[in-house]
Amino acid sequence: MKWLTYILVASIAVFAPRALSAQESNGEKIAEYKAPEIGTRLEYVGWTCTVEEVAGLRTLCRLGDGSAITLVGWLEIDGDLPDSGYFQDRLFFYFGGTQKVYTEQTGLNQAELDKIEAIWPLKVGKKTRYRVRVFAGLQFDVRASVEAIEQLDLGGQIIETFVIKLDSRLRGDSSQQNFLRRLWYSPELAVIVKEEFEWTQGPRRGRKFDSDLLSAQLPDGTPTFAFAPKPDGDATQD
Repeated sequence: MKWLTYILVASIAVFAPRALSAQESNGEKIAEYKAPEIGTRLEYVGWTCTVEEVAGLRTLCRLGDGSAITLVGWLEIDGDLPDSGYFQDRLFFYFGGTQKVYTEQTGLNQAELDKIEAIWPLKVGKKTRYRVRVFAGLQFDVRASVEAIEQLDLGGQIIETFVIKLDSRLRGDSSQQNFLRRLWYSPELAVIVKEEFEWTQGPRRGRKFDSDLLSAQLPDGTPTFAFAPKPDGDATQD
């Protein structure tokens, strides 16, 4: 996938010093959107990717198996999902009892992209609603809200994060296969450092898929931080 070249020239390297921390606006903390630097390698529990292209809120990240995901504001994936692994394992649906149907693509039109953009800059109490297409004409209604500012202790480093709640409800499905996500966005690092995903209704109710940022490397390969040791047995998947 190639886009019209639009690089955030003013963006500082994703792991620059405190200049990327939350700013004050009318006495309240806010976080402007910033993209990771092209070439940055991010390792999460369950997946690893390298940033290849940046266009506004859209970040193309190449996975270890050669597939790619397009992250919109680090909140949603727009386009093809990997054939297997962390992302698609979360998003399969039950129809007719035990039948499993996988979604292979998610989609956001321009109106929905604009609604996602509206939540930036992040500020506690800010909200937006948008729809994500999946398959067979089904759509998720997503209610996004900035819940809180939290200090996370990640491997001995204290990181300030904005907690974003995403309540996703599947339209056109009588079994109400809904899920809830929480994302912890670090304005210092310009990435999500923690995610919690849980099915809240339907046949998979109670199933959880969580992922934390483990490490990152700048484009030249320089390690910049490692928040936590890898799980025993190297449970990550590219």
